[in-house]
Amino acid sequence: MASTLGSEQLGRLRLAALGAHLKRTRPGDDRVVAEVVTASGAHVMTASRHVVALVEQPTRRSFGGPLTWALRGAAGSLELVVGFGPGAVDEDEVAGHLARLATGFGIETAVLRRLGAAATLESLEPVAPAPLPLRGVLAESEPADPTIESAVASVRAAGFDVEWIDEWGVRRVELRGLEVARVVRGARGPTGTAPHAQRLEVGVGRVDREIASMAVGTRPDEEVLVRAVELVDRVRRPGAPPHPLRDLVPARWLRATLLGDPTVVGATDLSPIGTTVRFDGLREIQPAAAAGTALDGAPLVVVCTAGVDLDVVPLALDTAASFDQAGGHHAPATLVICGPSRSLLDATRIVAAAADRPIRFEALELPY
Repeated sequence: MASTLGSEQLGRLRLAALGAHLKRTRPGDDRVVAEVVTASGAHVMTASRHVVALVEQPTRRSFGGPLTWALRGAAGSLELVVGFGPGAVDEDEVAGHLARLATGFGIETAVLRRLGAAATLESLEPVAPAPLPLRGVLAESEPADPTIESAVASVRAAGFDVEWIDEWGVRRVELRGLEVARVVRGARGPTGTAPHAQRLEVGVGRVDREIASMAVGTRPDEEVLVRAVELVDRVRRPGAPPHPLRDLVPARWLRATLLGDPTVVGATDLSPIGTTVRFDGLREIQPAAAAGTALDGAPLVVVCTAGVDLDVVPLALDTAASFDQAGGHHAPATLVICGPSRSLLDATRIVAAAADRPIRFEALELPY
């Protein structure tokens, strides 16, 4: 729909399109009893508790909002209509991902992709669930070469509790959940590495790494890494006052806490894993996952969240299913969602109650 329209007019047009869709597809069940306009679409519910939700320009994290609205209204079925504009990236992958998420709940759900003009919903096609991305959940990144491993070991020997984190083929060094360096291959680095050799890019985020790579000159990796870790350690520690580096990616800090003490969630051991959505930004609100062994010996998947995240339950289910399939487990892993008590909303628990596997919640407060 045209971006030049005001938000109120755009919302009315979206609701009208949903109403027309109901008249065409559900004659006799087109009386709308609830409706809402969202930032990216609109939802309507009929008298029979059927929900149609329209989401424009969806991402892989666009299922939780419509699902939550439907379940809070005691809906019995849900149609999720996704509309992609010109130049949409990974359209098939995103639609298939959403369709796969829809299979994890008791509510009957269909995901449909809009074809043709954006102003109407007259031409829709069903979307099949995409396969689980096993590679994203289990680490497959290349181990660091001995020089880089030695630099990280030296930082640990200096008393800094840094962790190697492998997700989606990227090997990072994190301090309390915040990336301070990563292993990369590519063009010749500032220290004279071969074109395809590994090197350690130090910095918090892409821009910081690029600036650091231009400024470090020929200083050894260990020296540069220690300085970066010292900087982060001063401002990102329990009880520290507010600071931009302290407040980034809080869910990953919670995961780091669990890696240090798995007993908090009833585990004997935990290792970091990726979720089924690639982590690709320090300012994203995105859960962090770990897997290990529960006290009863069963496999365990823990998904940490912080803040308001209506997609945490669908993503946790998807990640646990991917972990089960990748690991070839005979029984589904125990699934735990942990986070600050204020983040474990009633709406989140309503969605979890509709899931096709049990979910346990554990409150874990942020360390500041």
